[in-house]
Amino acid sequence: MDIGKELRRNQHTLVCTGAGINAFAIWSMVKTCMLLFLQEREKVVEKAADLAEKYPWFIWMVFGLVSLIFLPLLLIHLYVGLSARAEGYGRRRGLVYIVVAAIMDILYVVSIYSSVLDLSGKDPDGMDMPLTETLVSITIDITTVFILTKLVISAIRVKRILAAMAGAKKEE
Repeated sequence: MDIGKELRRNQHTLVCTGAGINAFAIWSMVKTCMLLFLQEREKVVEKAADLAEKYPWFIWMVFGLVSLIFLPLLLIHLYVGLSARAEGYGRRRGLVYIVVAAIMDILYVVSIYSSVLDLSGKDPDGMDMPLTETLVSITIDITTVFILTKLVISAIRVKRILAAMAGAKKEE
């Protein structure tokens, strides 16, 4: 295969997978909300209503704490997605986003394993999510693992091709 064609193909893959990671940033926020708020919704709503009546600032405090949880998660996903897209469009990026993407990939695999244990009933500390929510979560996490894996592989290939092209230019 022509080296230029392979480079363009891998750069296009980086652009597409980067966009996918940005979309899954939103899913990660939704999933975290499901885990935090849908598990014990009656208890949470009851306690929150009582506390909000006594302490009006309580709602803002909860909003702030939830934002502190979601913001780093969102920013990490956006960093990886936007960095992959930038490299796909030909702007040089460092290796940090590739390492972060690989770590995210491992964490998603652990999340899938945990969800499968929860689904099978073997996880004693499981959250007892409804079956449909668990299956949706597993399916989307598997998709994210494939996207992150493809992103990491394409990023490494782009780096190698560009290094080979730079080496070939120096020899000329």
